[in-house]
Amino acid sequence: MNKKVLLLGGQGRLARALLTTQPPGVLVQALSRAELDITNTRRFETFIQTFEPQVVINAAAWTDVSGAQQQREAVFDVNAVAPTRIAKVLSERQIPLVHYSTDYVFSGEGETPWYEDSEPNPKTNGVYGQSKLEGEKGLGESGVSGVVIRAGWLHSGERDFVAAILNAALAKKALTVTAAQVGTPTHTATLATWTWQFLPCFEKQHSISVVHYVESGEWVTRAEFARYLLYSAEKYCTNLQLTAMANTLHEARVGLTVTQDIDAIRPANCRLATRSPSRLALLPHWKRGVDKSVENVIKLKLRT
Repeated sequence: MNKKVLLLGGQGRLARALLTTQPPGVLVQALSRAELDITNTRRFETFIQTFEPQVVINAAAWTDVSGAQQQREAVFDVNAVAPTRIAKVLSERQIPLVHYSTDYVFSGEGETPWYEDSEPNPKTNGVYGQSKLEGEKGLGESGVSGVVIRAGWLHSGERDFVAAILNAALAKKALTVTAAQVGTPTHTATLATWTWQFLPCFEKQHSISVVHYVESGEWVTRAEFARYLLYSAEKYCTNLQLTAMANTLHEARVGLTVTQDIDAIRPANCRLATRSPSRLALLPHWKRGVDKSVENVIKLKLRT
């Protein structure tokens, strides 16, 4: 019998990665925002009653960090209020929840890594980080079982940092990237595969626990992240004999300006670490995921 999983935020990048990587023996009903606005608790209860899932994965979230500043109430509704209500519904029915969160729940101060038991406190002015922390607190108070997975710097090559840097470089725009923010890139498909791998463990939790997802490799600055993805793209284009594109990317990498500036809504210290290293032991180096996202961007460029 297939395990029945209800996936929220079904049209998002992470949810689509979960659908692409779903293992055999899993029946997933993915709901887009059009099918289910997660702030509509009654409609959520209807789906629970009709589909009868054995676990719910919440990949729905407001992730536009800059845009969140002008939409505080709406952001808190999606990232805090709705997940809390959903968790209460699931708690009553003893259905476990997998929920994704972020390194932005931490203050970003200092250089010490953040572990699962580190005290979250988004001291920046960022509405996004504040809302995600309130969501975590709501889950903790709801009585639901399952896991909160914190990850940082998600990318797939679609409307993200990788795409923004490459599109700007190929348009021959000047690039200025901060070295003040330090963390680890996360490839959405790798995170999705890892989620499925550990789902049997996560759904057996007796309460809500926190897990940090960190891909192999050293922490890097945003500027170092940008330099690597430009190098990866240049190499990829060279292998395809796309000489003009490769040259443009090389010039962008050499000409990249590094700044120490960082705005107040983003934490500087995004160094996630884990108390359960065995869960992350087989994860690939973060550069391998970046290579894949880079390929996605270049392939899209070649099709348009």
